[in-house]
Amino acid sequence: MKKLSKEIGFSVLMSMTGSNAQVIKQAVQTLSSSAYDRSLEREADMKSVNYMLAAEIDPKPFIDFMYDLSLKTDNYAITEWVSTHPESEERAQYMLNFIKNKKIISKKILSEEEWENFKQKVKDNQ
Repeated sequence: MKKLSKEIGFSVLMSMTGSNAQVIKQAVQTLSSSAYDRSLEREADMKSVNYMLAAEIDPKPFIDFMYDLSLKTDNYAITEWVSTHPESEERAQYMLNFIKNKKIISKKILSEEEWENFKQKVKDNQ
């Protein structure tokens, strides 16, 4: 809703600028929308970490996943200005900083047997 409100307001403003408004509108909208999307993604990341902590689920594996994902992304520097998501390493870093001084209480969600069964089902469906 925040993003939609911003884009509608921006569209109205740009429609008042004249003949090249559509081209200018599209370029500026893409640039500003990407930065705003990254802000919303950061907010969503932090909400997910808070949900995990509240549910007594250790968020570190999620943070490790984000970091591992960054190792597989080579061209982010080239596309950062149009990306809707923060870079994965940056995401991992701000989540790690957030939990740094928190006492993490976690409980197992699956037993060892349930985990092995789950992995086997995933393997069988590949």
